Amino acid sequence: MEGVMIEDRKKDTLLYAATAKANINDWFFLKEHISLDNVSLDNALVNMNRQDSVWNYQFLIDYFKTPKKANSTGTNIDINLKELHFTFIKFNKIDGWIGQNMIAYLDRLDITMNAIDLKHNKIAIKNVYLEKPYFLQKDYEGNRPPQPNFQSVIEKIPVIGAFKWNDSGWEVKMDKLEIKDGGFQNDKFTVTPPYTDRFDGKHIYFSSISGTMKNLLFLHDTLTVSILLNAKEKSGLVIKKLQSDMKFTPELMEFNHLDLVTNCSRLRDYYAMRFENFGEDFSSFIHNVTLEGHFKESTICSDDLAIFGPEMKTW
Repeated sequence: MEGVMIEDRKKDTLLYAATAKANINDWFFLKEHISLDNVSLDNALVNMNRQDSVWNYQFLIDYFKTPKKANSTGTNIDINLKELHFTFIKFNKIDGWIGQNMIAYLDRLDITMNAIDLKHNKIAIKNVYLEKPYFLQKDYEGNRPPQPNFQSVIEKIPVIGAFKWNDSGWEVKMDKLEIKDGGFQNDKFTVTPPYTDRFDGKHIYFSSISGTMKNLLFLHDTLTVSILLNAKEKSGLVIKKLQSDMKFTPELMEFNHLDLVTNCSRLRDYYAMRFENFGEDFSSFIHNVTLEGHFKESTICSDDLAIFGPEMKTW
């Protein structure tokens, strides 16, 4: 398919794709086992936005939503997906109601699958190659009216499942992920301008992110992976090497067998951050995040510390 265009109710672009391709086994619509040898998407744009409680794609959900018949048995369809190839993809999510924008784009994404089992919620990925990915999250004051006693309302909501992130019981494995020249930016709304003479936790921008992740496993609420990365932050902090066995849960980010090399410092061997809510607590890092470190054969340079505490620049 070429020139695929879907518009929202305001005639704005909801989805555009210059080219979409898929190699499918013959007579796939008569079979329960669908084989997709190769799926590709080129020069695509997705725009999701809202300024009130209704998203611009809600009309599509309403249109395709049909109640299940009482006597319907349904069929389980197996999908055998082998390769995915994406080039020049951009995703915009503008949430003026909550006050959060998410923008992501990439030049190239290649995925080779080992297996996918939708019946048992299992995905096994062989290799992922990601070239020039960029992700931006920006938080600001949205249009939604203030919620009275919102925290007390949240606390009264019963816990339905045993897991916070993975209540459906998905199991995801990945042998290797390679990243080339990526970017990550996170901006929180502040009354004062961003700091330019130090690391600003509310205005973070990492560029030149490159490296590999191996033996990734996402099981229950725990993600484990071996990482080897390098990057640069706009404050002048250079991550020359970040190597570690990482564990990430809703309450913990842990770096075991750590080897972190920055501008002129080196930290080894263990570092962890503990919290109750990742998104909220990291916005108030000093007060809400508990740090634990066990370092050996390490060197701390005062110039590196000065990136976080400018008072140390004269040391």
